[in-house]
Amino acid sequence: MKKVFLFCTLVLTAVVFGQQASTFYPASAGYKWYFKNVPLDSLNNPVPSKTTYEVDSAAGTKVYLGVTANYMLRKVGPVPGINALPYIDTSYVNFSGTDAMEYFRVPNLDTLLKVMHASGLDTVFGAFNIIATLKSFQKWYTMYKFQQTAGSQYEVFKYDTVVTRNSTNIPLRFWLKGKRLSDVSLSTELGTFTAKPFVLDFSINYLVTFPITIAIPFVTLPDTIYMAPGLWRVRSVMPTTVFDLSFLSMGQYTIPGYQADVLQKLPNSVQEHKNTGTAASYKLDQNYPNPFNPVTTINFSIPQEGKVEVTVYNAIGQKVACLLNATRSAGSYSLVWNAASMTSGVYYCKLTCNGAVEVKKMALLK
Repeated sequence: MKKVFLFCTLVLTAVVFGQQASTFYPASAGYKWYFKNVPLDSLNNPVPSKTTYEVDSAAGTKVYLGVTANYMLRKVGPVPGINALPYIDTSYVNFSGTDAMEYFRVPNLDTLLKVMHASGLDTVFGAFNIIATLKSFQKWYTMYKFQQTAGSQYEVFKYDTVVTRNSTNIPLRFWLKGKRLSDVSLSTELGTFTAKPFVLDFSINYLVTFPITIAIPFVTLPDTIYMAPGLWRVRSVMPTTVFDLSFLSMGQYTIPGYQADVLQKLPNSVQEHKNTGTAASYKLDQNYPNPFNPVTTINFSIPQEGKVEVTVYNAIGQKVACLLNATRSAGSYSLVWNAASMTSGVYYCKLTCNGAVEVKKMALLK
């Protein structure tokens, strides 16, 4: 009987421990995630030509607004340009038993805000003052319940408010709901994991209050996030959504979806070769072909060993790519650069070594 009791206790302990939210987060600071972010078109088909890449870094722990939190730095951009970019965003997560809290900020709705700006909806919603409303409820919320019954929904937050447009009061509800789905076996570049999927369902609703209160959603953004033990987020998927404001005589807008998948490393867009022969001077040759689409070859020579930097700048002088940053022996070298993730335009390639500087103008035409 004691053996049976001990066995049941061990099993129960293992199950409960396995549900601890903190076990899904990397154990040590400094861990980096790499993601491939692919937009989805109106039919939810991937659009590879608009792929961007994301680097997240587990920076450590700090007290943020009264809560001890793990914090992650994030940057998004093309390859190889992302290496030259600074981290531009920070997210915070706190673990309490089987729950994980995140600090909800307006940047968490980055996709929605970008589409609103691109389509002119920010002007429309400026009248509603929705962004100010969103900022008013920035705070800590329990986003992920790892021991929640699979398939059951839970409320993260709900805010009812009234906004005014053209002297008309419009009752709105901002609603964020969560749901844990059944565990799935998920294959990634980092391996195959038993992942816990969560759906975070953010919606803005029009409230009808007579004879009973009914929330009519005119935008719903369901973001499905897959969590793997020791790795945290390994995949996110949000389908393309139609933003329907026709009941307010404002038409319809499409919010592009996306799929983000974790990578083992960022793809290599530069291939390097050392050529035969010697070099008489520091020299950066004109790339060829030029204009190019999207692959070009860049040759350079250095007469003595030194630290070589080959960087690319856009037309307004911003560094957008670092093709090489390493010590090289004297000689002649070739860099084959695949600029598929860059946009069309004029770029400048700069060679720096032992105080010598060479610059060449390049044109990418897609």
